[in-house]
Amino acid sequence: MGQRAIPSPRQLSLAFGPGSPIIANAVGRLSALFEENSAASPVAVAYEYWRRYRKSAACLSPATPPLFVQHTYLALLARLVARHFLEPARAPANHQELWQVVNGDYFIGFGLENFIGEDFFTWPFFRLSMGIGPKEEALDVVRELSIELAQFDLSRPSPGLLTEMFHRISLSSEAPVQPVPRWLAEFLLEEKLHLAQQPDQAVLDPSCGPGTFLAAAVASKTIALRKSGQSPLDVLLQVIGQVAGMTPDPLAAMIARTGYLLALGGLAREPHPPILVPVYLADANQESAVEVNSASVTVHSFSTAEGMPLPDRVAGDPMMLDWLFGRLPNYMRGAATRLHAQSEEVAVQEVLNAYYNYLTSPKSRTPIPEPLTPAAADVMIETARNLVQGYLHGEGHVRLFIVKNAPAPVFLARRKFDLLVGFGSQPSAAGSLDFFEDCRSVYLNDSGRAAIVLSSERAETNRFEYSLASVGQRLAASSNSMLVTGEIPENDPGWAEIRDLNVIEMNPE
Repeated sequence: MGQRAIPSPRQLSLAFGPGSPIIANAVGRLSALFEENSAASPVAVAYEYWRRYRKSAACLSPATPPLFVQHTYLALLARLVARHFLEPARAPANHQELWQVVNGDYFIGFGLENFIGEDFFTWPFFRLSMGIGPKEEALDVVRELSIELAQFDLSRPSPGLLTEMFHRISLSSEAPVQPVPRWLAEFLLEEKLHLAQQPDQAVLDPSCGPGTFLAAAVASKTIALRKSGQSPLDVLLQVIGQVAGMTPDPLAAMIARTGYLLALGGLAREPHPPILVPVYLADANQESAVEVNSASVTVHSFSTAEGMPLPDRVAGDPMMLDWLFGRLPNYMRGAATRLHAQSEEVAVQEVLNAYYNYLTSPKSRTPIPEPLTPAAADVMIETARNLVQGYLHGEGHVRLFIVKNAPAPVFLARRKFDLLVGFGSQPSAAGSLDFFEDCRSVYLNDSGRAAIVLSSERAETNRFEYSLASVGQRLAASSNSMLVTGEIPENDPGWAEIRDLNVIEMNPE
């Protein structure tokens, strides 16, 4: 094999995106699998929850089975991009490793605890997941995609590698949205919000889409902190503690997490303790219902996670949330094994008794050594019972994935941020401004600032409008604009490259 090329987003989209033989073959085979298994409970549940999230996210394109299959394809490809980025010199060894890439176990081995799990898009592998026999066809699709991807050098890819493909697959052709380019996100962060000069600022994108602003913030902070002389581990921990995002779109969350990982670059490959990639499937404006129960425990309930209440200590601590629920699949499988000799009622109760003991016991050498109180554990057991029973009835792991993400507005609101950034992707400019104004009041600290790119109603595709605001100011509908007067390279350039090209006219009439 000759020297492999580092692909641009455009090149990868041409190779793997709409119109390519690769996507035609993979989507065709996945479509056949969906048609064959659409009535199976894990597949039907995954599709239904994906449809609900698409509706709640006000996505422009209708939620249909063909689109679900295309999203599945891109979500699987994103997993493979992350895998080939983490180990660019070694291809996946076999089907077992490919399954670990799909279900997230591979990434946990790299210390990326929440990078991905069995989510909306693992339905082609439900037989493997449920322990009822392999389905080689789905793993063959992944294997072939991995072989095709290995033709490229993914050791240093653009963080926005999958963004163009995401927009081509996910957005309606009848109502196209001009995506925010990487250089514009960097311009706002570095030139207007001075992130490179003040890298200690914490950044939140409350509606991050495919993660363009997140990747720009990660890259800018990483470069600035490395220049300050900090160790790679200290830089990694500071960045993931200070750059976070949310989106209610399941596919966008996967693409944003992947871009975040790529933006970390070599930091992600260095040895590090277990970390969370702070990109969550959640609606930033969705408030949890909060009550104090009879045992004096503050309990949160979420509309996207019906029947799955959480005690405040868990809902407010992302590491505890991920760690405790990350161990629950072991108990789910244990209950399924017990069904060979026990009734469902007895099997569920026995594994819940064991899970309760785990919740209320000290956990030395873990990120969460302190146990839950018995009263808080009782709330967790209520949720665990719902999830274990659903698993035994064939639902799979989708709702477990949902409950691990739903509390993000709770703990990110408590975190507070210095900068709020994003793209006005709501149906109207007014709606976008209202959304971000609401987010400012919840997530920004008292000295925080906001910057958003607004969808332009003008016909020009080369005009961008943005709004900036500080405390006491409101975001405006068209306070600033910039016009691209020349050709932009197709290699996903950053602001430094664009600035030197002299192709930007600021605030044109």
